Amino acid sequence: MNIKFLIQILAVIIICLVLQLFMPWWTAAVAAFIISIAFNNTSFNAFAIGFISVFLVWSAYALWLDSQNASILSSKIAVLFSVKQPVILVLITGLIGGITGGLGGWVGNELRKIANIQGL
Repeated sequence: MNIKFLIQILAVIIICLVLQLFMPWWTAAVAAFIISIAFNNTSFNAFAIGFISVFLVWSAYALWLDSQNASILSSKIAVLFSVKQPVILVLITGLIGGITGGLGGWVGNELRKIANIQGL
């Protein structure tokens, strides 16, 4: 990993946190989309940046919410879905967010290529 990769991850995390304070869940893809248009990456790196960033944001937020109510809700939902550990629900939440962010990053990168926009 180079510094450009880490800067992009940090930028997506910050934009994602700000957007999701006021907007719906899918704005995580918009954050990755914006950064992928701004920076010149390969398609894999654009997906990876979006995936890692949003996975971290959503997993951390789900874990924080879970700790705030002593895992009562996640334990009940884990029983409902026949999951042995409630923490697996946190990982599934992160995975769903990561895929959303990764696809947003990939689409932004492909749009930048199609429109022939010069990235940083």
